[in-house]
Amino acid sequence: MDFVLSNLPMSVRVRGSAAGRDGRRSHQGGTPGGSPTRAIGPFIGDTAGADRSVFFALHNRAKQSVVLDLDDSVAAERFATLVGSADVVLESTAAGYLDDRELSDAALAQRFPHLVRARMTAFGDTGPWSGFKANDLVHLALGGPIMNCGYDPEPYGHYDLPPIAPQLWQSLVIAGEQLVIGILAAVVHQGRTGQGQAVSCAIHEAVAKSTELDLMNWVMRRAPMYRQTCRHAAEKVSALPTIAQTKDGRWVLVMPVGAKDHGRIHEFLARHGITPDTADTNDSATEGRAIPGSSPQSGRDARLIELVQRLARKFCYDNFPGRRRRTPVSPARRCVSRMRMSPIHTGLRAAPSPRSPILSWAPR
Repeated sequence: MDFVLSNLPMSVRVRGSAAGRDGRRSHQGGTPGGSPTRAIGPFIGDTAGADRSVFFALHNRAKQSVVLDLDDSVAAERFATLVGSADVVLESTAAGYLDDRELSDAALAQRFPHLVRARMTAFGDTGPWSGFKANDLVHLALGGPIMNCGYDPEPYGHYDLPPIAPQLWQSLVIAGEQLVIGILAAVVHQGRTGQGQAVSCAIHEAVAKSTELDLMNWVMRRAPMYRQTCRHAAEKVSALPTIAQTKDGRWVLVMPVGAKDHGRIHEFLARHGITPDTADTNDSATEGRAIPGSSPQSGRDARLIELVQRLARKFCYDNFPGRRRRTPVSPARRCVSRMRMSPIHTGLRAAPSPRSPILSWAPR
């Protein structure tokens, strides 16, 4: 759970790590136990430790730190002083946590009328699900994106494998991006009027409205979408996966989108003695294209992908020529098990000076 207090110009993205990259001083704050995200791997040198989490360093780089126990009246007032020095406060504490410490939204709005007060929750602060808790997997399943991710069905349409969950806390990324947009709009209003606003985002609502084609196709046409291996979910499963395996068992993605990509694949194949059917070369170089994934795979795409798949099977991954040329072919890289990184200092520091740009808070 985090607080972020910020005093930022509109040109700066209002996210903790982004603000730090843009040269703004940032402060990571929390209870004496520290943020629980310090326990999330991977870790530097594969050795766990409070100051060795690559995940924590990624999301909190360029920040200083401050420890405050809000159950202590002096620390709580110190925190309120920091709130007053900022333009935006972002928090995701449990319902009632701040209210019990006389730091409710209403109290902050009355004391600091300029303040933009942003809050992220699982299912909102009111309504029948407001008391529920959920993790990333639950949000992705309940919101719908998981049904877009996985392998092709059997030829007659039955899915013999379960869907696959996106990784790296994608539900929080989705909700965070939508909340940032709301914060920016509130900061624009704040700059024009000097008035703060309350901005709220429920993770479930954000995720449920971010399933791309699924939502609009179902609402408007009641048309279901089907997940496919390494390509966008679609109303009809296409002929071939857009992935090619090299002879040493590695993979490359083949993603032709539009006439320019088709032309580059033609040139690439021709250099290796493969000539596609002449019927595949009749499109204009200025041909328009649909939103990726919104149209069925054409016969031309399928033939080009199949030819690249045949060529890939003749090479080992490191020697596959498509990886080094301007072709719509991307390597599917392996995860590196050992993180080779220099030590990252994340020690705690004293309270920031007045009008400091960022303070983030992580009560447990």
